[in-house]
Amino acid sequence: MFFKILLLIVFTSVNTIIIYGLFFTDKEKRFEIAADFQGMYSSDFMFSILNKQYPSYSKAFMERSVAYNKIGKFHEGFLFLDKAVELTPVEYLGYRGWLKYEYLRDYNGAIKDFKTLDSLTPNFIDYSWGVNIYQLLGN
Repeated sequence: MFFKILLLIVFTSVNTIIIYGLFFTDKEKRFEIAADFQGMYSSDFMFSILNKQYPSYSKAFMERSVAYNKIGKFHEGFLFLDKAVELTPVEYLGYRGWLKYEYLRDYNGAIKDFKTLDSLTPNFIDYSWGVNIYQLLGN
């Protein structure tokens, strides 16, 4: 009987810690944990919680898309990346354009993204993943 009660206490404590960590810890701390385990189910689950709790937190949408894009699931990845671009276009348009250019060979989509980014940042030369966008555009 004693061991059953002890096991119940341990099991309840562990579950409480896990639930607290998933739902109530600071969003930046949860983001870091999820990013460290990128590509694993637990990471995607934590990002899904962050996306529901903080629908305007574009960084979580972007980071969630990375795991899908890395393994070639671009349809799923672009659902989250498009949401990140919608929330913070200046920060993520270059990455989306670079993915379209480099991996999807969607040159028209990439050109559209690069030109939109260039129009949002006048008098500034943008670099999409280390490459000058004018070079990517062929200017």
